[in-house]
Amino acid sequence: MLRVLCLFAVSVVTVACGKETSFVAKDFPCLVDLPGWNQDLMNMHKQLFLGYVNSANELTKKLQQIVQEGKEKSLEFGALKRRLAWEMDGMRLHELYFENLGRKGNPSSLFIEKVSKDFGSFDAWKQDFIATGLMRGIGWVVLYRDHATGKLENLWVNEHYT
Repeated sequence: MLRVLCLFAVSVVTVACGKETSFVAKDFPCLVDLPGWNQDLMNMHKQLFLGYVNSANELTKKLQQIVQEGKEKSLEFGALKRRLAWEMDGMRLHELYFENLGRKGNPSSLFIEKVSKDFGSFDAWKQDFIATGLMRGIGWVVLYRDHATGKLENLWVNEHYT
């Protein structure tokens, strides 16, 4: 199955200097009956996404409680912080996935120019992106910009450890 990096929007609500934070999933009606996509697969991804949002909210509340109790150096704090990163990465990658799936139109000329420069042509970039997505495993293909070199790379992200 081809995995593509694409954005399901989440609103972050923060109250009183970060004491209460919650993530709210936005609906994407443009994904219903999206041509060329299996609706059961799309629904599975939406459910995964909602699970990540709910878990991130749950973990955030638990972490806030631990901080209020002054137990930031506890093993529980460390375990929950690590788990929150995993849940948030799953949430954010699904946001990108859904937004881009619902996007209409052609890539911008700046994008085509940049991938053509870094990959030789737009078609070469696309071929590499698809080939990376067809690799066996659970994960994502991410078009990554190296901040040190400015070069674009298609990279595999295992599960969703970004």
